[in-house]
Amino acid sequence: MDPARESAVDVLVVWDPAKRFAKDLLEERRDATPDPRDRGLTREIVLGVARRRATIDHLLAGVSATPLWRLEPVVRAALRAALAQLLFLDRVPAHAAVDASVEIVKARANARLAGFVNGVLRTVVRGIEGPATGAEDPRRDVPRAGAAALRLRTVAFPATVPSPDRNLAIRFAHPEWLVARWRSRHGDAVARSMLEAGISRAPAVLRVRVGDRDTVLASIVAAGVSASAGAGPAEIRVAVADPSSLAAVREGFASVEGATVQRTAPLLDPRPGDRILVLRASPGGAVLHVADLLAGRGEVVAADVEAEQVGALAAFLASRLPADAARVETVVVSRDGPLPFAPGSFHGVLVEAPSSE
Repeated sequence: MDPARESAVDVLVVWDPAKRFAKDLLEERRDATPDPRDRGLTREIVLGVARRRATIDHLLAGVSATPLWRLEPVVRAALRAALAQLLFLDRVPAHAAVDASVEIVKARANARLAGFVNGVLRTVVRGIEGPATGAEDPRRDVPRAGAAALRLRTVAFPATVPSPDRNLAIRFAHPEWLVARWRSRHGDAVARSMLEAGISRAPAVLRVRVGDRDTVLASIVAAGVSASAGAGPAEIRVAVADPSSLAAVREGFASVEGATVQRTAPLLDPRPGDRILVLRASPGGAVLHVADLLAGRGEVVAADVEAEQVGALAAFLASRLPADAARVETVVVSRDGPLPFAPGSFHGVLVEAPSSE
């Protein structure tokens, strides 16, 4: 069985964007796919579903006689994984995506459900015309980041008259209320550019301790990976599908942390000796960043709402924090109740708000 696609389905079976980050689940399953190329494909599939689930589910609903919510989790995950490849990964042969999902369902469920998956996916494949040419057809074109839209043979999306909000929301996998707000506030052209940015893949970015960037960057380049210094003083941009596979990350000299996130912790202006609270602290990148900024003096309280998440967070921090780091405490807090901290007991609070990934 295909290890990359099997691992992707395993992640999607348990992924719930309200509770778990897809990126956290991918990290937990690193050992299940030891080949970096397999990990890269697994990551592309899972994050493709995370970014475009509304588009994928809409198209599946149009060809499946059974509502998605009634399908067994492994069947739903296998269908989503296959569509992420068929729609958004040009270099993946259609037969590879279809056959792998069918085999996974056959092994995890039964032959009848595998036949159902095969039928649904082959209907999707027959409905794909190819890269769009000429003027956009908003009822047939699936937007793709950095590539021509994928044109379907028949109408698949809502009409754009009298309002294109629902059409854009489904095709770009954004909430309809947000599309309406952007169009109202910024106009159609700017709103469209914001939607296109929303489906784009952010570059892989690492954060190193301030002063270590040149050394870490040189080691990454020496290993044959294309990399460059980013805009921030601790930022390195790398051209690799799975940045967590880099030796610099595995050995604790760098952490995977987006460029935008890297600019957030310094806004708190934490000083050595401060006590800082980080809420929704998993997977831990922001905690490491704040600890670095405290320069070995002070305390970071890292809080999250799930005991399992906090356990994984504590293990991650224990493996990455240097011996001279500021003190870090992990805490489980209630999702709905008041926080168990006295008013005024922190110099600053950082909230790692959840996203779809």
